[in-house]
Amino acid sequence: MDSKELSILIKDFFPEMAIDFVAKQIISLNFRLVISKKRFSKLGVFRPSRNSNKHVISINGDLNNDLFYLVYLHEVAHLIVWNNYKKRVAPHGKEWKEEYYKILLYSINNNHFSDEIKKYITVSLTKPNFHTSVTRDLYKINSESSQNESLLRVKDLPENCIFTLYNKRNFKLIQKIRTRYKCQDINNGRFYLVHSLAEVKKYCTN
Repeated sequence: MDSKELSILIKDFFPEMAIDFVAKQIISLNFRLVISKKRFSKLGVFRPSRNSNKHVISINGDLNNDLFYLVYLHEVAHLIVWNNYKKRVAPHGKEWKEEYYKILLYSINNNHFSDEIKKYITVSLTKPNFHTSVTRDLYKINSESSQNESLLRVKDLPENCIFTLYNKRNFKLIQKIRTRYKCQDINNGRFYLVHSLAEVKKYCTN
């Protein structure tokens, strides 16, 4: 499959100005892009190749085009760092932050994002924690465009409360760990990391 054919397949998920760049990048980096159903623990994930198979980047298909592209760039940065260092560096260490910054800046300079989104990303890049603030800002925009701005998020909940996600699973919130929260599944007793921006249907305190 050449880049033109691939561009047609991915055009509904990315900003128009980014499609050709993404198609050529997928081919040059030789990985599989998987469109996932909505997940509450993550927006995207990079999986290194196993047994000579291709690397896989999986992204939630419910995101708007700008946020989908942002998550894509986040995961591509992981892929590039993996190709250069394998497991010798931290997943979100300085090598990844440098790569992510570089690819975000390239996308801004080449007008891959709309003017409004470029403004948010440009401001985020001036912050020490740009790699988390830029995703948070665009997720908020994505929620507002979907008319979900009034929904509760896991990040809004008090510790030790019991809450229900929109997939009807029930958890107890234990503690914050970076951008996710350690939570215990009420039904099976297992612990999971739930994304701070996951939508909450209801909650109650003890």
